[in-house]
Formats: sequence, structure tokens, C-alpha cells
Amino acid sequence: MIRVKNGPAIRRISYGSLKAAGKRNLVAVLAIALTCLLFTGVLTVGLSLVEYLENQTMRQVGTSAHAGFKMITKAQYDKVAGDPEIKDISYNIYIGSGEDEALSKLNTEVRYSEEKAARWGLCEPEEGRLPEAEDEIACDTAVLKVLGVPAKLGEKVELTVNIDGRLQKDTFTLCGFWESDPIIPAHEILVSRAWADRYAPTPETPYLAKKNGRHEAGYLNPTFYFRSSWDLEGQMAALKERCGFGTDVNDGVNWAYQTSSVDGQTIVLAGGMLLLIAAAGYLIIYNIFAISVSRDIHFYGLLKTVGTTGRQLRKIVYRQAFLLSAVGIPLGLLAGWLVGKFLMPVVMSGTSFAGDASAVEVTASPVVFAGGLLLSLITVWISCLKPCGMASRISPVDAVRWNEAGNLPMRTARKRRFGEKVNAGTDAAVKARVTKKTKGVTEGAMAVANLKRSHSRTMVVVLSLTMSLTLLNCIITVVDGYDQEKYLDEQMPCDYVLTDASIINYASYRNYESIPDQLMEEVRDMNGVEAAGCTWGIDTFLPVSGRAEKKVRQKLEYVKTQRDETYWGMEAQRLEEDGQVICSLYGADDMVLEYVKLLRGQLDLEKFRSGNYIIAGPGIVLDDPRASADTAYSDVGDSVEIHWKDGTTSVYEVMAIGEMQHAMSTRSSFLLGVDLILPSSEYLKHVPSEGSLSLSVDCSDDAAGEEAGRWLETYCENSTSTVYDSRETIAEEFESMNQMILRVGGALSAILALIAVLNFINAMVTSVFTRQRELAMLESVGMTRSQLLRMLMTEGCGQITLGIMLAASAGSLICMGIGKLLETQAWFFTWHPVLWPFLISVPVLLVLAAAVPALAFRSMEKVSVVERLRAAE
Repeated sequence: MIRVKNGPAIRRISYGSLKAAGKRNLVAVLAIALTCLLFTGVLTVGLSLVEYLENQTMRQVGTSAHAGFKMITKAQYDKVAGDPEIKDISYNIYIGSGEDEALSKLNTEVRYSEEKAARWGLCEPEEGRLPEAEDEIACDTAVLKVLGVPAKLGEKVELTVNIDGRLQKDTFTLCGFWESDPIIPAHEILVSRAWADRYAPTPETPYLAKKNGRHEAGYLNPTFYFRSSWDLEGQMAALKERCGFGTDVNDGVNWAYQTSSVDGQTIVLAGGMLLLIAAAGYLIIYNIFAISVSRDIHFYGLLKTVGTTGRQLRKIVYRQAFLLSAVGIPLGLLAGWLVGKFLMPVVMSGTSFAGDASAVEVTASPVVFAGGLLLSLITVWISCLKPCGMASRISPVDAVRWNEAGNLPMRTARKRRFGEKVNAGTDAAVKARVTKKTKGVTEGAMAVANLKRSHSRTMVVVLSLTMSLTLLNCIITVVDGYDQEKYLDEQMPCDYVLTDASIINYASYRNYESIPDQLMEEVRDMNGVEAAGCTWGIDTFLPVSGRAEKKVRQKLEYVKTQRDETYWGMEAQRLEEDGQVICSLYGADDMVLEYVKLLRGQLDLEKFRSGNYIIAGPGIVLDDPRASADTAYSDVGDSVEIHWKDGTTSVYEVMAIGEMQHAMSTRSSFLLGVDLILPSSEYLKHVPSEGSLSLSVDCSDDAAGEEAGRWLETYCENSTSTVYDSRETIAEEFESMNQMILRVGGALSAILALIAVLNFINAMVTSVFTRQRELAMLESVGMTRSQLLRMLMTEGCGQITLGIMLAASAGSLICMGIGKLLETQAWFFTWHPVLWPFLISVPVLLVLAAAVPALAFRSMEKVSVVERLRAAE
């Protein structure tokens, strides 16, 4: 075959055909732009949220590095530094903590740090530099403030450092400082390497191999970057194996990176969202090009008669598609980014960082625009596959005989019996005349026949409507299923809980004695306070043996399936060496005891106050209370032995198995640990305390109660360390989360609904105008204008009705499946069917179904019947 350079001719034909399409191009451009808008909007919000949460979480973690090791020797550090997968590495040396009385409310850590480690650890001086001389020091402004030192280079700073229990006091010169960050868990005080080597030389014995109390001073704490942030946990495990590290090395990955672990559920969710958008875009873009090819099929047949190949016809259609994409995609990219910018504050309002929502920066990363461009082009390409195939496979003869409504050619139709399927070469009017039972022909019957003969176009419109209705119903089902009262009763059973900021922020140093006795008494006597009670707490060790040890080992086997050895290794080692597990021991006032969630047994307050009884917590908290109680190390009636720090021992009888309310607890747990609860009077006999862990308050519902609540809030706002949680703020956060889901989901549903409506309008308008000959023939044989209008309106209502029926049946099953899945994932979610979105959508859609064909028909009938018949010829 002789190759002819016909590229320019193909391009001219493609441009000419596209130019002749007129208004049809506007619909295609709008469809492509909407698809691109969805992709870009989702990517903008998703990546902006990831970047923002990563930055905020890095502040909480205290580093921007991918991962790190804690307390390793120089020899171990050299192994890590020499690994080929490490892109960059640096370290700091932990020396001790600030021991001055002024620093008692701050969690301070004294370290030597290399420059990179300081920068990654977010403690690089903004003024001055890192310490170099032995007597130099650098710290943040919060440390300087409590020490009473002006933030000015050259100032003298007196500091006492606790180095593994040994106090070292020195006077330093301030060589650098930076603004303190309230989110960072510890306030770093940096000293020189010379000072570190003098008072905390690096040990040669691995940290976990030491038997003398495991002192931490002097050990290296390296932080490093891998070559990528993907699956950091997997990369860390491989690194430890290459370096020959086992449980003798503490490691950690920066959970700020959203790709630190490969979460299959997240991948499925993100993939499902993108597939939903692609499916919506496919339905409308496919329908537009299928209609376009159908209308131009005679033109393509003529091209084939002059020698145009199927491949060349495919090129023509693809070129038109991508020319339209060249207009629609840039519009969609810009609009999608603007929609993402608008939605970002809404999304942020449903997160724990809602207060910083105004500070979030919407990303303009090339990844967003490249992703939106690529996904849109792929969707356009897939949408054009079938229309291109239809154009390339049609023969010249079949193209000439092709019915304008898109049926098969007559040659194919004759092979079927009349009545099995709508004859591809006849229209509804001809069928009505030749059918024997002509008395049964009505506008409705003709409308059904018309829908059947263009079944693929009908199904595209129906599926598009079904998707938008199903998504809207799923969003409403999710929002309606979250039980606010159930959530509040679990998270915040009383009106207020006051505690130290370190407890809420999960800081490494946690103040368990932050609420002074004076505050307790003042609040209890306050007008408008119905009840108030304190919780005291310490972390201690509980010896286990017999049945309790068996339960602990069962829990250990369970934990091994859930977490890496890094997390449970030290607790398991203590169990093997000392036969002990960590215990969170609480003392609780009567008001707090009333909120304890009992899983087994009964609480008799009078007997409990005697000091002879204890409440034991479950080993594993499960959704089923009975199963949760079965995991407790002790059962009702068993004895529990507590060894106090003063050397005495007490034995208590287990009165009940129960859980301390999370808001009133230390808000932390140990993998093999257990909670034990005593009456406050018994606890304080053995544990002298300067203050309580938390103060729980219930206020009255009147004006006095409101005034008491405002007093508590003001007290916390003016305190440097005391913070509060309230039932009202938790309720607001819950409602904010629901509103975020509703608004974002509603926006996505609205765009999908717009695509569905556009698809319906395009299909109906095209159907009316491509059937001008058919409708003109029907008018010429006696059908009235009102009958034709009713037929067209019935067709539109039929498509809408099918979409609603499919959404109400299959769509409801999808919503039910999502609801049942959420019930297993969220304990405060209860699924129940929601029907009102359908009830609201039905009249709106039916009005649309009637209005669109009516308007299209009125526009068409401006041309007389004779002129329409002549134009068709």
C-alpha cells in the first residue's frame, strides 16, 4: 500500500467538522471542564490538607525528618549513617532536663544538637546561632520568659540541669534564641558539644542492654531522611534489619507524613473517589461524542467512499476531542483550584486544627494541575473509544441508511423478526402504522418505544442521574447516622474537665498534679456548680501472677498482631524480668466514680469509700462490653496487691470491672498496662499530692451555671498551663465535622448533579432535533402538537423515573453497605435508611423532565412541518 501524507487533510477535515458543530461544542467543552474541575478540586483540597496536616503534625512530633533512632551509641550511629538508603542524617545528644523551679510548668530538654538536627527539630535560632563555646546556650522565648531573662543576645542565663538524677548548675551566655511554639511538645535548651562531653559523655554500652536504671544522658538521637517518604514504616524495618538492630534499639517514624505507612483503606477510598469522578465524566463525555458521531455518521460514510480509512476517522474524532479538551481543561483546572480554595476552610472546620483554618495555604503544586490534566485527558480518551470505534467500523452503505435516532442499519434489522426489537430502519411512527393492534398505540407507548430503541443513550442518562442521587443520599445517610449524644457521653460526660495542657497535647512530659487544691475548693463552693470532683493519678507497676499473668500473655499475643515490637518490646521485657506490667492508678471522687463505665459488677459507693475495694479496668477495650470485661486481668471478687512507693503494700478486692472516662483520665495507655481506680480518700493516704490530674464539673442549666462556666473558661485562658474541655465545645466540634462532610459532599453531589442534568438536557435536546423528520411525519399523519409534546415529555419523565428508581433500589443498597461498614468503624455511628433526599429530588427532576423537551420542541416547531421535511431530505 502506498502511504500518502494526508495528515494536513485530516486536520482540516477535523477542524471543519468541529467548526460546523456550533453549540454542540459548548456542551462538550462544559462537560470536559466540569470533569476537570472535579479532579482538580479534589486534588487541591486533598493535597492542601495533606501538606497542612503534615506541617502541623511535624510541630507536634517535633521534627520534620522522616524517621530516627533514640538513644544509640556512636558505633550504632555509624552503621546507620553508612547505609546507602539514607539520604541525609544528623543527630542530637540528650543530656537532661531543666530543674529550676521556674521551669516546673515547662517540659524542657537540654541537648547538644548539630545544625541540621536543630533545623529539622524546629529549634534553629532565629536570632544568633547555635552554641559553640562551652558556656554558651540557646533556647526559645518561653524558657527565657519563665527564667526572667530578656530575649537579647549576650544575656546571662543561670540553669540547673538534671542529668540522670545528678544536678549540675551553671551560668551560660545566651548566643541564640527563637520564638516558642505552643504546639511543640518540649522546649529545647541547646548547649555546646564541649559542655555535653564534659557532663554527659556518650556511653559505649547500648541503652537497653544497661542494667543500672537505663540512664539516657549522652546517647545519640539521630534523625534522617530516606530517599522517599513512601511507606516509612517498611523502610525503617528494612533499615533495622540491614543494620542488625533488634529490640535493643528504639526507633520511630514521623507519623506526620501521610505516606509513612501504606493504608489500604485510604488507598481504596481515594481511588474510589477518583473513579466516581471519572465515571461521571465518562458518562457525559461519552454521550456527547456518541451523539456527535451519530449525527455525523453520513459525513463519515461519505469520507469512506472516497477512501478514508477507519484509522483516519478515529483520528478525526480524537482530534476533535482533544481540541475541545484544549479549551475545557484549562478552564476546569482554574475553576477546580478556585473551588478547592473555597472548600478548604470548610474542610478544615471539621478537623482538630479548625482554629488555624484561616492560616492554611491552598497548594498550587504542579502535582495538582498535572494530576487534573492527566486524569481529565485519560477520561476523555476512554470516553471516545466507543464513538471512535463506531465511526471507524461503519460501512458507506450502512452510513447512508443510518437512522438519525441512532439505530442499526436496515440490512441488520431485517435479520430480526418484527416485534422482537424496534426495527432499526423504522421510526416510532412507521411501527405504529404497521403494527396489527393499532388501537393500543398511545403517546406513552411510543415514548417507551423511543427509549428502548436508543437504550444506550437512555442508560447513560439514567446512570448519570443515579450516581448523583446515590452520592447525595450516602452523604445524608452518613451525616444523619452519627449519634451526637452517644459521642458526647463517651468523650465528655460532664460539662467541663480542667487539666494540664501536657495531658491534652500528649506531651512527652505530663503533669499529673496540675489542679491545685485551692481551685478545687473554690469551684466546689461556686454558685451554679451542681457537682465537682477530682481525679488523681500516677503510673506505677503491678505484679501479675497466676490467672492475671495468663491474661497479660494473651493480651501480648494480641498486641503482637497489631503493633511492631518496637512498641511493646520494653513492656514485654519487664514482664519477663520482673513479672510486672505498667499500671495507671487513679484516685477518684464520688462525682467521677459515677461516670465510670461499668462492664461487670455493681458499684456500691458506701462500701467503696471504705478503702477496701478497687475497680479494675479491662485489658483490651472492645465494642462488646462483655468481651471487654473478659480481657480484664482480674475478675470481680479477686484480690489486687498494690506496692506503694513508701514501701507499704495494700490488698484490695475487685468490686467491679470498669473504664475510667477518657476525658477524666491521663488520656494515654500502655500496650500491656491496666487501669485501677481507688476512692480518692484511700489513694491520698498513700500518694501525697500537690494537686490533682483533672477537675470535672457539672453546671446547672440556669444563669448561675452559665456564669460558672464562663468563670472556668476565663480561668483557663489566663492560666499558663491549665486548659479545659467542655461538652459544648465537643458538641460544636462534632457538629462542625458533620457540616464539613455535608458541605464538601454536597458540593461534590451538586457538581455530579449538574453533570447529570447537562447530560439529560443534551440527550433530550439532541433527540428532539435529530428526529425532526420523524416528528414532522407524525404531525403530517394527524398527531396533534399536544400529543407530540406529551410523548416527548413522557420520554423525559421516563428517564428521570428510571434514574430515581435505580437510585432508590441499587443506590439504597450501596448506602446501606456504607452505613453498615461505618458501624463497624465508628462506635457512635448507627445506620438507618434515609428517604427524604429522594422525596425532595423527585418533583424538581420531574419538572426538569417536562420542561426540557417542551422547550426543545417549541424551539424546533418555529420551523414549519414542510420545511422540516424538506430539510431532512
